[in-house]
Amino acid sequence: MPGITAARIEPAPRAAAGDPSHLGCTYERHRPEETVLYRVLQAEWKTFLSEMEVAADPPALPAFVVSEVEPRFSVVGSLRMD
Repeated sequence: MPGITAARIEPAPRAAAGDPSHLGCTYERHRPEETVLYRVLQAEWKTFLSEMEVAADPPALPAFVVSEVEPRFSVVGSLRMD
């Protein structure tokens, strides 16, 4: 197209080791086990599942939902991320 030129796109330069812009930055793990959602799922997941199975035929929850949530709460008191 006339009057339009392609811009040259280059990746941003990587910071060198010891670059002052990254000093003091540390990784802090998220703590999902401290959230309200986690505590509710931990306390009520089994009850919720059994009530859903009784109330619906076929099951109202897709299998992938159960397969994603169930392993994480199968051991009481720990969050499993296998």
